[in-house]
Amino acid sequence: MIETLLAVLAVYLALGVLFALVFHVAGLKKVDPAVEGAGLFFRLLITPGLVGLWPLMAAQWARTAAGRTAFGATEKPVSPGGLRAFHRRLAMVLLILLPLAVVAAVGLRPAPPPPQPAVLPAPPPLPQTLATAQALAGTVPLTARLLAQGAARQVEIAVPEALLVPGALLYWGEGAGAKPGDSLFLGGVGAPGTHRFPLPEGTGKGAALLYSTGHGATVATFAFDGAAPGGRD
Repeated sequence: MIETLLAVLAVYLALGVLFALVFHVAGLKKVDPAVEGAGLFFRLLITPGLVGLWPLMAAQWARTAAGRTAFGATEKPVSPGGLRAFHRRLAMVLLILLPLAVVAAVGLRPAPPPPQPAVLPAPPPLPQTLATAQALAGTVPLTARLLAQGAARQVEIAVPEALLVPGALLYWGEGAGAKPGDSLFLGGVGAPGTHRFPLPEGTGKGAALLYSTGHGATVATFAFDGAAPGGRD
């Protein structure tokens, strides 16, 4: 649907550009005699309007060619001086009304949204370390730990500095060759700090996958071999 609408818009604007070129040459002075003697700047100024409203201007050109107005009355000659005087008065009105409209818009603007709540701190770590793994995310060394307390499990990843990895997300996968698409989503880890995420009870062997939504690929893998509780601290 979007592609169709864009194609229709492109055709409409192309016809508008073509109409504007023809209208500048053959129709502008007939529709508005006041443009007699107007320079190139004026023509450039009205061209976007001609392109955008070309069906209306084409209809007005046709009415003018037939000697009729939009209301069916016969066109009366209008002097360029009279039209320019009207345009001058209209410009003065706009110079007065536009600042008032800006002041009103500023005064009536909605209140800013309330501040967002602070990011919650990571939960406290479980006391036992089942395994530790390290990997590089670009040039930043990262350390991940698999933590336990009874059947409860956590994965912890320490991020010493901001990662130059767009959209850094952490997943937990089981088995060799695990991919984010078939893994458990844990959360975002792009900000510096220590991030901890709960895992299913009894989790042992598996891997934490650092995935970049910007790159569309896994940029670091932390493999845990399922060490028994009481392993490395």
